[in-house]
Amino acid sequence: MNVDPSSLPINITFTAIHNVDVHRVKLFSPAVADSLNHIRSHFASVFPHDQHEPFHPKLVIYEGSQAAQVFDHLSNTPAAGQTARSFAFQGDGIEILISKNGGTPVPVSKFPFNSNWGFRSGNYIDGEWTLPVRGKWWPVFNPATGQSVVRVASSTAEDVNLAVAAAKRAFPTWSETPATQRAQYLNSIADVLESRKDFLANLESLDNGKSITESALDMNDVVGCFRFYAEEILHLEKDQNRPVDVGDAAIQAIVRHEAMGVAALVVPWNYPLLMAAWKVAPALAAGCTCILKPSELTPLTALELAAAIDSVGLPAGVFNLVMGTGADTGTPLSSHPDVDKVAFTGSVATGEKN
Repeated sequence: MNVDPSSLPINITFTAIHNVDVHRVKLFSPAVADSLNHIRSHFASVFPHDQHEPFHPKLVIYEGSQAAQVFDHLSNTPAAGQTARSFAFQGDGIEILISKNGGTPVPVSKFPFNSNWGFRSGNYIDGEWTLPVRGKWWPVFNPATGQSVVRVASSTAEDVNLAVAAAKRAFPTWSETPATQRAQYLNSIADVLESRKDFLANLESLDNGKSITESALDMNDVVGCFRFYAEEILHLEKDQNRPVDVGDAAIQAIVRHEAMGVAALVVPWNYPLLMAAWKVAPALAAGCTCILKPSELTPLTALELAAAIDSVGLPAGVFNLVMGTGADTGTPLSSHPDVDKVAFTGSVATGEKN
């Protein structure tokens, strides 16, 4: 099968300070090759900035000196007298850990030197970054310029089915996970998001068009939301099985909180990450598993939320992300027979349809 490079999203383009240490390079790409050895063979020469090499859809990880060599192969050496070099890669997933002056290795999207954006583009289903089943992609535009900055997965019912099935499988175990452990996950997610607040605020403004000042305030609220529900679930746990006086000694009544099941979470474009936090955090705290569908207009910070959740080791299937339009993604999600709860924020017209 031949893959047309123009049909693939440009996953990452950035300018990084030249004098850095590269610790780890992880690649995942959608095109076809015979084997992992075939993939490695492509690193024998420099990849031109404007070409796409065919890769097998498997995970490839390079560490240590190999990582540095791969990074050198994939990046353009700076011209004489310049300190910056650029890197471009077409594919579904990439992670590069770098450091400066012996500092702690961090993902390049966190690196605070002349960086642009490390875009993710696929869905996140059952603990894995996945390509849309039908191979459809949706352009995301910068509202300040009207230009497309990246293309992301445009999901259909097939992707929704996979996400719902993953959430359904994960529910029995997650709903029985102690509240203290669920709270630890929420606080860990908050820690990751807090460490990336500046990056997320800039990404939100790029994607949504709101001022950086407002986006920065939103990121504070996002972090606070996860911390609030981490604490709130512990309060509710203390209240579990509390007896209630109903005025008749012969009747015993208690208050018991139980997770509802699989939750579909649909958020609009105006507060992309904050609205997602308002839905994801309480769902996870309560013991529900979930599928988040951001607005197709502003999906980029939802992708970063998925990356943060993935980084803390949340069990596979507990949180899933599918991107796409209301018709192709939202409708099959909200009407899915295995979805137990729909949390929707949007227009009355859309709500009435679903």
